[in-house]
Amino acid sequence: MCRREAEDQIIQICKRLLFFVLLSINLVYCCTTKLYAEKRILEDNQKPEFVENFSGNYLSWVYSEKFGDVKSSNIFLTKLSDNLKTNDLIIKAFNSSLLINDWSASKKLAKKIVIFDKHNFFANLVLSVDHFNNKNYNNSLIFVENIKKAEIDKNFLDIIHAWISFAEDNDVNPSQVLGDYEKCIPVKCLHLGLMSELQNKKQISRKIYEKMLNDYVSSIRLYEIFLAFFNKTNDKKKINLVFEKLSFIDNNLINEITQNDDGVKKFNGVSDSKDALAEIYFNISGWFYEKKLYKFSVYFGNIGLNLKQDFPALRSLLANSYKKINLFEYALKNLEKIKEDSLYYNAVILTKVEILDEIGKTENLINLLKDASKKTKSNNINMLLADSLRSSGLYQESIKIYDSLIKKIDKPQQRDWGLFYSRGIAYERIKKWKKAERDFLMALELMPNEPYVLNYLGYSWLERKENLSEALELILIAAQQKPHDAYIIDSLGWAYYLLGEFSSSIQILERAVSLSPNDATLNDHLGDAYWKVGRTREAISQWKRVLIFDPKFKRKDEIQRKIASGI
Repeated sequence: MCRREAEDQIIQICKRLLFFVLLSINLVYCCTTKLYAEKRILEDNQKPEFVENFSGNYLSWVYSEKFGDVKSSNIFLTKLSDNLKTNDLIIKAFNSSLLINDWSASKKLAKKIVIFDKHNFFANLVLSVDHFNNKNYNNSLIFVENIKKAEIDKNFLDIIHAWISFAEDNDVNPSQVLGDYEKCIPVKCLHLGLMSELQNKKQISRKIYEKMLNDYVSSIRLYEIFLAFFNKTNDKKKINLVFEKLSFIDNNLINEITQNDDGVKKFNGVSDSKDALAEIYFNISGWFYEKKLYKFSVYFGNIGLNLKQDFPALRSLLANSYKKINLFEYALKNLEKIKEDSLYYNAVILTKVEILDEIGKTENLINLLKDASKKTKSNNINMLLADSLRSSGLYQESIKIYDSLIKKIDKPQQRDWGLFYSRGIAYERIKKWKKAERDFLMALELMPNEPYVLNYLGYSWLERKENLSEALELILIAAQQKPHDAYIIDSLGWAYYLLGEFSSSIQILERAVSLSPNDATLNDHLGDAYWKVGRTREAISQWKRVLIFDPKFKRKDEIQRKIASGI
């Protein structure tokens, strides 16, 4: 073969390869274009348009997996569920369906999984609940039996088993299936009480709930169950006792419970075995949440939700679990289902605020809080609104709210220090120093060693060149408590700078910059200290870093002057 023929062959091979590469790129482009279109649609709260073929959905899933788009990855994989062939992918798709609460896909995939993995934990639970919903209690029990040896607290499975048995036969003896109420652990005590309640054995339920009330309870959901029971039995004394205990969790909570026409509180209780089965899934979900296993918390929560849709406590828990794994859209979807008259309304607002803050939607956050403040008497909501307004530079508006909250206080207590501190910051930002100083001093009187108050007041004195020795003393105390807080350490270094102790200042300011290397103000301070001891090149380098990290630095002109001619 001559050289020309060989070259022609190589060219033909290259052309073919190029064709396949371009074809692949085109396929990926089509899918990714669809993917990003879907993302934009979801952001605009419209219905997503998916590629209705296997290859398109598969490539979209591969792409979203590769680039860490968790939400889209789960959606596309669930979309593939009917056509998956490998066991690993079927299980992966099942987990995705459970994560995004695609119950229809979960059931279909669970049926496939138990064929090749009879004891798969979540597949059996999904099928058990599906049969329970269809009142096939015997089949429901069979799937629970398949996972009796699972590595999960046996008490949880015992309670699930007990409620399915109860649904089949309401005359079962609660003590026989769940044990003696005088010796039970809290979760079994609760479900013993619920089972006795549904059997109209109110005296037994009362004894169990009173026993639990005497112990420390931190769960709002438990108190809600107690209130629902004591409301039914018209026990005003016990209702007041529960209110008293609730006040230790949230002092404003009692005022937030919507009353019905009779002036009695209305609560989301447990009315039948289906509600009760959902309750144990809520309990398990909460258990995993406390262990910081948030995906498992979501899995169990979504199973429970498919037993009881109107379950504010569970939706609130799910929202927080979704938030922890950055699936904010699903968190918000659950929060939107919780009504304003719910015991959890304040928690809903607080979680929404956290999510909106996380995704940078400050305007939406403020509008949400303004709307909520009209519907609730909660000091927490109004405090959040004031703080959000202050953070957005709306200082006068924030001060009005702080004023109204402070006016409600007869005699300031330790817990009120934050109100005065926050108002003091707002006053300081609008240059009403005397009022700001008065608030900072009041905050310190209520909380003498609070490091952030010590630092803010101390630094403000430094900037005003007032009370320098006292300022240093305050900041030293703050730095002892917060040795890794870059801004407090910077304040300490700056105090030494203003006192003329430049060597000490440099050592401390270098530490501050090491804790927060990209902060413009910290680098500016270190540059000033370097200049004072004759380290001019290092000083200029630090000032240049200021404009690199923050090109719109508030003292940009001053920085440029220092770079040109020093201090």
